[in-house]
Amino acid sequence: MNSVKMYLIHIGDCLSQLANCAIFLSDNPNESLSGRAFRQRKGSKFWSAMYRLINKIFFWQDNHCLDAHLLDKQRARRMLDDD
Repeated sequence: MNSVKMYLIHIGDCLSQLANCAIFLSDNPNESLSGRAFRQRKGSKFWSAMYRLINKIFFWQDNHCLDAHLLDKQRARRMLDDD
């Protein structure tokens, strides 16, 4: 993947984490908004609606929120393995 595209993906990821913490008051600063929507979709009407909305925004992906959740977990594993 070219470096400009990766840069933009990283910026989007960063903004998603910021929104998750600053606007939606998450206690996990390393989780994306989409990943959180996937994780909490079954326990909350609000997060279930967010899950559906985010997946509609990213209509070209089969399940953006699931993909984001898996990437959040992958990023956490990489961080722990770096020790």
